[in-house]
Amino acid sequence: MENNEQKLCNLKRYIVTQFDKIKVLSIINKEMFTFPNTISIDCGINAEVMLAFLNDFGICVSSGSACNSRDDAVSHVLKAIGLTDQEAGRVIRISFSPQNTYEELDYLTKILSKATKVLS
Repeated sequence: MENNEQKLCNLKRYIVTQFDKIKVLSIINKEMFTFPNTISIDCGINAEVMLAFLNDFGICVSSGSACNSRDDAVSHVLKAIGLTDQEAGRVIRISFSPQNTYEELDYLTKILSKATKVLS
C-alpha cells in the first residue's frame, strides 16, 4: 500500500502526463523541485476567468502562487522564476490530497480541456 507521499507523487506524475496532452497548458517549473501536492500551470487564459469556469463545474483551484494568495498584486514568486506579468496572470494553482482519485484528475483534465476551447 502506498503511503501519502507516494500517492501524492503518483497523482502529480499522472496529472502532468494528462496536462501534457492539452497543448495550451504550460506547467510551471516542471523540471524544478516542487511540493508533491501542488501543480501550477499557465492555462493560457486569465486565471480569474478560468477559476470562475472551473467553479461552475465544481472544481476549486487558486490563482497565482500560495505566497500571494491574499494579494491582488502579481506574485513576486512567479516573477522571480521569470514569468511576465501577463503570464503570471494566467497561472492557476491546483492542490490535491491523498484522498483524490485518478477519476477526479481525469475530470479536471476534461474540464480544463473544455475551458481552453470555450474561453479562447
